[in-house]
Amino acid sequence: MEPFSQSEVIRVSRNYRPAGFSMNTMEAYHSYYGIGFRIKGESIISTLDKNFFVHDGDVILISNELYHKSTYTSQSDVEGIRIQFTNDLMEKLFTCFDKQTILNLFDRVVIHISDQGKDNIKTILHAMYREYTDNSGKTYKDTTLWCLLQLFFINVLTYQISGQNTIQSTDIFQPVLTQALAYIEQNYRNDPSLKDTADAVSVSPGYLSRLFTKTFGISYSCYLNKIKINQAKYLLIRTNMPIIDISLECGFSSQNYFCYAFKNETGCSPLQYRKQHM
Repeated sequence: MEPFSQSEVIRVSRNYRPAGFSMNTMEAYHSYYGIGFRIKGESIISTLDKNFFVHDGDVILISNELYHKSTYTSQSDVEGIRIQFTNDLMEKLFTCFDKQTILNLFDRVVIHISDQGKDNIKTILHAMYREYTDNSGKTYKDTTLWCLLQLFFINVLTYQISGQNTIQSTDIFQPVLTQALAYIEQNYRNDPSLKDTADAVSVSPGYLSRLFTKTFGISYSCYLNKIKINQAKYLLIRTNMPIIDISLECGFSSQNYFCYAFKNETGCSPLQYRKQHM
């Protein structure tokens, strides 16, 4: 998931997935929020402690720190519309709507919508997609997208179906894993070892290692490396920091090792990545 460039605040895309597709690991957006609308098909969104079942016409809201994974359960291809927008734009939303009301929507993850609301929301999101992909150089493109985003939330709040979503607990050791993820987020600059993190959450290194592999499908060290590389991507795009300073800020022991790890993860050097996203 690529970070936003300096000039971007919102992205809109059509989303197509083949039947049976599944994300390899759980991921979190960190630097942006996500909205989805399911046009066709069914899936399960798994978080650290719950499964959410998604059907045609459902709205999906993914907060910036929510670790999640999607598994598509339909017998045919799945189609949807996806919006991603920056944390700064979320703060702007809080000036237009009650902050806790919006946060409560995102806490639900999947919102079921009445039939009338589904048509309204689908129309709004299609309009956002057309506006976003229009390359004719319209002067008020960003303003139009911002107004449509507000209209989207007005319709979700108006046409949401109250009551509990279809949720099934996954019983995924949540307190320990949540604490470990929080520790990594706060300490990745110090390159915490598996033992450091295990000690911080009062479990054995072996137990925590198995927990990461079972939940994310990758080792602890691979997960930590992804966190550091993602932060490096953000700094490369959003700041003018020298490469050596970024390597130290993201917990790498040297610039050479940082460049090696970055290219191994992304297929290009940090400098090439910066130039590509200027």
